[in-house]
Amino acid sequence: MLPNELLDLPAERSTAEPGAILLRRSEPADGVVFVEHGRVELGLIDGGDLTHLLGTAEGPFWLETSAAILGRRSLVDAIAETPVKMRRLSLPVFRQWLASMPESAQNLLRDVAVEALSRVLRHLRERSLISGSGRVVNLVDPSGLRSLAGV
Repeated sequence: MLPNELLDLPAERSTAEPGAILLRRSEPADGVVFVEHGRVELGLIDGGDLTHLLGTAEGPFWLETSAAILGRRSLVDAIAETPVKMRRLSLPVFRQWLASMPESAQNLLRDVAVEALSRVLRHLRERSLISGSGRVVNLVDPSGLRSLAGV
C-alpha cells in the first residue's frame, strides 16, 4: 500500500529471532515496520502466548501501516515465526512524509486504511466469526478463525 520511496527514508535496521514480539495491539505505534525478510504470525496474544492465530505474512511487506496512518493502535499482535530482518521508520519521520504528500493523496491513504479494515471486519462478521461494534471486537468462533487462517 505504501510507495517504495519510504524505504529511502532514515530507518532503524534490526533483526528479530523466532518468538520475538514485533507489534503489540495494546501499545501505541512508535513507527512503521517494513519486514524485508522472514515470516510473521498475526493474531492475539493472551497471557504471553499467541492464542488466536489470524494469519501469517512473509516479507517483503509493511506491517500494520493502517494503524499509523489512522493514528490508532494496531488491531493485532505480531510475532516473528522465523528470523526476521526489518526496518523501522519512526512515527515522526513517517508523519512528516505523510504530511508532505498532497492532501488528496493523504485522504486516499486514510480512506484505504479505513476501508481495508472495515472490509476485513465485515467479512469476519458475515461469517459469524466475530461480533461487536466500534472499538470492541468479540471472538465468537476462535476455531473458525483458525480454520480461515489455515491453521
